[in-house]
Amino acid sequence: MYGIDLLVDYDVLTTIQENDFGFATEKVKTKTHFIGGGFAPVAGIQFNLSDRVALMTETSFALECSYSETKNIIDSDIDSQDRTDLTDHNFTVGLMSKLPTSLFLVVSF
Repeated sequence: MYGIDLLVDYDVLTTIQENDFGFATEKVKTKTHFIGGGFAPVAGIQFNLSDRVALMTETSFALECSYSETKNIIDSDIDSQDRTDLTDHNFTVGLMSKLPTSLFLVVSF
């Protein structure tokens, strides 16, 4: 048995944190855009117990590429500069192997 799975992922995460120092306040807004994709070849093993009954399992290896951009916006009344923008870019490539997690009992009629 063999096949392939296609992987697609897109996420947007926004967090807002407000800090009150007593003498000043600060608001930090973080927004992250994440996009990823890849493929995972699937291979399976089947053991025939008889002509009609078999045990089967499968595993996969996933190759995934991802890109994320994180932007931090800091509004503060601590100093004269009210707004600071920081942007971080990240690109990753990963290879993962998955152990078989299922055992199938196949019965043919």
